[in-house]
Amino acid sequence: MRITNGMLSRLLLADVDRTRQDLASISEQMASGRRIQRASDDPLGTGRVLELEEMLARTGQHRRNAGDARTWLDATDTALGQMTDLTQRARELALRGANSTFGQVERESIALEVDQLVDAVKAEGNASYAGRYLFGGTKTDQPPYLLGGTDDAYYGDAGTIDREVSAGVSVRLNVTGTDAVGSGPGGLLAALRKLASDLRAGDVGAVGGADLAAISGHLDTLIGQRALVGARTNRVDLAASRVDELELSLKKLQSETADADLAALAMGYSMRSSALQAALQAGAKMIQPTLMDFLD
Repeated sequence: MRITNGMLSRLLLADVDRTRQDLASISEQMASGRRIQRASDDPLGTGRVLELEEMLARTGQHRRNAGDARTWLDATDTALGQMTDLTQRARELALRGANSTFGQVERESIALEVDQLVDAVKAEGNASYAGRYLFGGTKTDQPPYLLGGTDDAYYGDAGTIDREVSAGVSVRLNVTGTDAVGSGPGGLLAALRKLASDLRAGDVGAVGGADLAAISGHLDTLIGQRALVGARTNRVDLAASRVDELELSLKKLQSETADADLAALAMGYSMRSSALQAALQAGAKMIQPTLMDFLD
């Protein structure tokens, strides 16, 4: 079979076209920094990249949830700390008021301070974070306590608020007002009201007995709630640390799967560019028109 210049031209042009396509593909990868430009470039790799992107989206949401949870719990701990200090002060006042040497003027002065403690506790019960009331249960859009009057009712609910901070790990964020200070006749607010009333009545036995015991019990409850919040905070921090580690691993896998090796691409581009120039030069010399070409 005779190899004609026309056949050589077609072979050369096909080779040149492939090389130019390779150069265009390499240029596209270098410009974008991505090895996979289209699903057809690497169907298996594309599927893996999509899977990794979904996993990264989930870890990103978990990271945001953990950040929100941490801030919520910190705000709750601060408010509980204030409630604890106020209740500790009430206990000190009960001890003072139980002193039988005090006159009614002194007890009235103590009762007035206890009255102030009631509103102060309710004000902490209305603490909020990002416009959401911390102690209202799931009723985060309304204050759980009314200030400035004698209405000590709790207007929140017993609902819980949870955040998923890592895969399969949810942490409760909220402490309800009932969890913190109780409600009704057995609650801290009622105990403070009774303490003030007994001080004004001069009932030293009740002040140093039932009143002091009730307030001490509520102090223990508040300390216990702060401990629970601390434990939840530790869980959130641990989960956040694991999410950060997972996110780094996923990003590394994503880079290994989808990102272009720029050094290798640059070398490949240089080699193909040189090969293209050589092919064009060789073709120009090799393919010369002859009489036989015109006879073809």
